[in-house]
Amino acid sequence: MASVSLAAHAQNDAASKPVIARCADWLKSTIAVAMKVDIAEFCSGAGQQQVPNLGGWHSVGHCGQSKAAADAKEPYCASSGVIGHDWAIAAGFKSAVSDGRDLMPENGYSAGAEAVLYTLTPVQIDQLHLAAGLYRFTLSHPPGGWKMTVAADSGKEIGTVSLRSADSLTYLGSELAIGVVHSGFRCKDPVNVHELTFTYAGSELYACMRPDHIPPVEGTVAKQ
Repeated sequence: MASVSLAAHAQNDAASKPVIARCADWLKSTIAVAMKVDIAEFCSGAGQQQVPNLGGWHSVGHCGQSKAAADAKEPYCASSGVIGHDWAIAAGFKSAVSDGRDLMPENGYSAGAEAVLYTLTPVQIDQLHLAAGLYRFTLSHPPGGWKMTVAADSGKEIGTVSLRSADSLTYLGSELAIGVVHSGFRCKDPVNVHELTFTYAGSELYACMRPDHIPPVEGTVAKQ
C-alpha cells in the first residue's frame, strides 16, 4: 500500500501538460544521443513503463540529433537525465562555446550562463525544495565556495544550493559534462538520494537530491 500511496502522491504533484511539452522541446534541441525512452514520455513519466529500472542518458557534444547539429562545432550541449518509478529529473546546458566552460566561471561572484533543470515531481536539492517544473540555474564561485542559483522559468530567483567538490570524477573528458546520477554514492542514502554533478577540466562539483515523495532516511546530504 505504501508504494501505491507514494505513486499517487507523485502523480498529484506532477508537472503540468504545458511544462511537460516545454521539457520535451528543450530536450529535443539538446540531446545528441539516442535514448532508450521517448523524449516526450520521459518528460511525462510514461517512459517508466518502458525503462522500469532507472533508465536515463548522458550526452555531451552537439545539440540535437539532426545531421546539421552533428556537423556543427558550436553550440556545445551537455545534458543528463534519469527516470525512476514515479519521478524524472533532467539537467542540461547549451553553451555558446565549444566545450561548455561558460557554465562554470572562475571570476569571483560572476555567474555563468543559464542552464536548465526539469523535475516531473517535487524534489529536494540539498536543502532547497522545488515544486515540479522547469527551472533555470547558474553556477558561481564566490569566496565561500561554489553555488548553484535556481530561478523559476519566469526568471524569478528561488534560492541557492552549495555545491561540494568531489574527490573522484564521473566523467574523464576535459569538456563540460552534467550528470544526473541515480546512485548517490557520495551521499549518505545512495538508494533514495541521487547526485547532480558538474564536471569540467578534471574537477567535479555535486549536490545531493531526492524526490520529495520518497521518504528520506537519516542523512540525505553529502558525507562529511
